[in-house]
Amino acid sequence: MLGLDRRTWPPALVVLAVFLVFTVVVPRIDAALDWDDPVLAGQQLALTDTLVFTPVAGYDVESGFRVGDGGTFGDATLAGAGITFQVSTDSYDGTPDQLLDQV
Repeated sequence: MLGLDRRTWPPALVVLAVFLVFTVVVPRIDAALDWDDPVLAGQQLALTDTLVFTPVAGYDVESGFRVGDGGTFGDATLAGAGITFQVSTDSYDGTPDQLLDQV
């Protein structure tokens, strides 16, 4: 038919179906799922059991735990205004002034 070998049609249709799934179906599903976890004014994120910080209201929490929500402590990642901000904890043996000088 049209000079094409009929044996090549099934693989070509599979490739076309995969192409349509990844270029049409997946983006529509992604657009339909509204994902956001905005920080409200005054909310704090816990980095350790004794260390918390208050992010800017309106940024989305990508990872991390709010104070009082429970869970394990660790890094916190925020996104908003076109940037991604990650806060990590580590140990430091110097004074706070030495840390600021190093930063």
